[in-house]
Amino acid sequence: MLAARAEQSQRRYRRILLVNPNNEDHASFVILPHLGLGYLASALKRSGYDISLWDGLRRNASVDDLMAYIKSHGPFDVIGISIFTTFFKTAQKYAARIRQAYPNVVLLAGGPHATFESEQTLRDIPEVDFLVAAEGEHAVPMLLDHLNAGKTDYAELPNLVWRNGEEIEKNAVRFLPSLDEFPTPDWELLEPDKFALKPNGIFTKAKRIIPMVVTRGCPYVCTFCGAPTMTGRPLRRRAVENVLDEIEQLQKTYGVDEFHFMDDNFTLHPSYLQQFCQGVIDRGLKIWWACPNGVRLDSLRPGTLKLMQQSGCYSFAVGIEVGTQRMLDVIKKDLTLETIRAQLDMIRETTPKIRVTGFFILGLPEESVGDVLKTILFAMTLPIHRANFFNYSPFPGNEIYANLKASGQIENLDFSKVYIHSLSYEHPRIRKWQLRLLMQVAHVAFYLRPAIIVGLLREIHSLSQVEIIGRRVLAIMRGKV
Repeated sequence: MLAARAEQSQRRYRRILLVNPNNEDHASFVILPHLGLGYLASALKRSGYDISLWDGLRRNASVDDLMAYIKSHGPFDVIGISIFTTFFKTAQKYAARIRQAYPNVVLLAGGPHATFESEQTLRDIPEVDFLVAAEGEHAVPMLLDHLNAGKTDYAELPNLVWRNGEEIEKNAVRFLPSLDEFPTPDWELLEPDKFALKPNGIFTKAKRIIPMVVTRGCPYVCTFCGAPTMTGRPLRRRAVENVLDEIEQLQKTYGVDEFHFMDDNFTLHPSYLQQFCQGVIDRGLKIWWACPNGVRLDSLRPGTLKLMQQSGCYSFAVGIEVGTQRMLDVIKKDLTLETIRAQLDMIRETTPKIRVTGFFILGLPEESVGDVLKTILFAMTLPIHRANFFNYSPFPGNEIYANLKASGQIENLDFSKVYIHSLSYEHPRIRKWQLRLLMQVAHVAFYLRPAIIVGLLREIHSLSQVEIIGRRVLAIMRGKV
């Protein structure tokens, strides 16, 4: 123990600050604990590092607030910034201010945008010393141990993107072989009890909600999605017992009764889903849970659906995306219109208490106005309770983005305008005013139907939900969310 303490005290790079930027240009209506930074914090603490976490999004803070925090809580040896695409300009501002005030600090970048556009990130944020792509739980501690040992050869460090003179080097990406090595985020640093009710989904059952991710990976090749690049193709899962233990601990420590699984493929393996549901039932856990990030529609079966409902699942979303078979094939969704309708009919019949939200994308590059209208009409014929209509946005990390970039259609793209209710590029066949009108038509046509209105009214159980609904509707219609 004494030797370990001596080794820690001798580290030059010991105190680490992890930063989740706030986006000062747009309102964020989904504000949740940053699980990626929470997992990274757990891994770094296990390796003996002193970790702090500053969540600018939760604080609705400015770069001045961040600098004040660093001044009062520092000095820090290393500062890591998580970058989502829409927050890229903010991350640039953060890095410039930090470097100006603390020229000797080691600056790291990570997160989805840094993973998908690693070379561009290092070029456009020259203050960043190292970039860690994809999963950082192994890679960041290895890098810091490397720096503390005084080593300067970075070629063998996994997931690292670094400068070799004027060149940018990208090392091989490795994914964690087992998610149970780092089973839980550092909830003490994430401070879930300090988050206001701004969930990924309006119609919640509880006032305090905690997001969880218990699987990583996606074997599908949908052309609009970057999940396989970020988390790999093989589906990896945490042990069910670890997940249940975490739920029990969070319920005991923070009084949480509702959990949102943000996984891309939580329901993909029926046996795993059944074990989880049965475990909740056997332990007598009184919880609500939902999958607002979406589940694979053709993975659902009557038996598992009944267990889901019995164990507290009240809502999930499904990725339908488009309303024509041609476009389903174009985006490589590996679904048919017939399967979509049959599965939704089965869900409604099997578990009528579970509320289903359909996800739809309007304005994919290969679409016409007629295709978009067919998607809206298709959505209105489906047995779903809610629909989210998103404008196509050229987020990096997927096949469509790569094609648009290669063809020069998104040159000088303003990343701060790349979000799901904004028109951030010029569609080849649909004008922006047409897409704005189609977005409004979609929401009005779907929701201004008596059955949908009555169903939504039955789900409202607090004035705070009424306020959230009103703000989000206005923001979506104005393209400001």
